[in-house]
Amino acid sequence: MQNILDRYLNSKSTVRYRISKKENISASTLQSAADAFDKDGMNAKVAVKTITAIAHYLHKTPGQVLDGIKEFIEKGEKTLAYAIEFTADDQTYSTSFEMEPLTDDNVQYVDNVGDVGVALVDIFKTHDGLIDGDKDQDDGFEAYYSEKDMLSDDNVRAWFLKLIEHSYPDAEITEFTNETEFLNK
Repeated sequence: MQNILDRYLNSKSTVRYRISKKENISASTLQSAADAFDKDGMNAKVAVKTITAIAHYLHKTPGQVLDGIKEFIEKGEKTLAYAIEFTADDQTYSTSFEMEPLTDDNVQYVDNVGDVGVALVDIFKTHDGLIDGDKDQDDGFEAYYSEKDMLSDDNVRAWFLKLIEHSYPDAEITEFTNETEFLNK
């Protein structure tokens, strides 16, 4: 499983090796930082120069880097679950899907994106808010997502709209429900 620092860097489309080479910071220093965040979370003892080097490479402030790492620590290893209703061409559609944390067991590498997971997305037409699964499936596909897509509900919304833009060009989300807490009980 990827550690917290690597997951954060992956969401920014980079890896420790690139930072090490470009910012002249040793790989072992970055490994120590990764180990510290995994062990102690936001109580990790990581040198300011290490955070500053990461921030410089990412064109961010050290505070922004720490905030980003904190998001990954707080999010943890939860599988995310969403239910979305949207309209397109005067028709209402509904879907639900899960996004698993990216781990060594389920990750794939895609050029120009980095490590991705796969979500199964089935889209159904609805009639007065009801779905007849046998008759109403309109579309179904596997969709790639990155750690960045999973960072927030707004990122998931943007990922989903981009995902369906070719089949449903004027889609508008009318209902968006994060069902993660129910899934992880």
